Amino acid sequence: MNIFYSVFSSTAFWGDVTFTIPLWILWVLPILWPFIIPMLLVFYSTVLCIFMLCLKVEIPLKKIIVRVTFFGFLCDIIAIILMFLIVGTLEIFIKPTLGFFNWYGSFLYSLVVKIPMNIVEVLILSVAILLSRIINYKLNKRYTFSKLDIEEENKKKLALAIAIFTAPYLFFFTI
Repeated sequence: MNIFYSVFSSTAFWGDVTFTIPLWILWVLPILWPFIIPMLLVFYSTVLCIFMLCLKVEIPLKKIIVRVTFFGFLCDIIAIILMFLIVGTLEIFIKPTLGFFNWYGSFLYSLVVKIPMNIVEVLILSVAILLSRIINYKLNKRYTFSKLDIEEENKKKLALAIAIFTAPYLFFFTI
């Protein structure tokens, strides 16, 4: 059993009911944003510092970190929206053709309730994350790093590093 799989197992309160919650649902709940955004700020700061050291680039971190974190959080939300759009499109075109598709066997249920195990579920989530990271790369390159006084190649490398290393890989797991 995956360690991320289920924190909410059978207890006296829940009885015999066992359920899981996908980690991406935490990004959708505004009440949790005061906890998520500072964690993202620290994470993005760490990634930026590591890659600024690797590239030997001197940039005042306080000048760019708010934008980088905002664009990262925005693109995480975009990944969730893209996931729902992809799943909704597949549900519209595939579900009517397959009579054995029950509500509990649908892609949406699979993505919401359990760890993606089917190749289609993993592909849907991967495509949504990939598209959101492309958007993140473009936003950071265009708006965050465009006004900095560093080489164009280093701007591209920093934007690419942020896009790759801060992708929401945790969306593949549940709690």
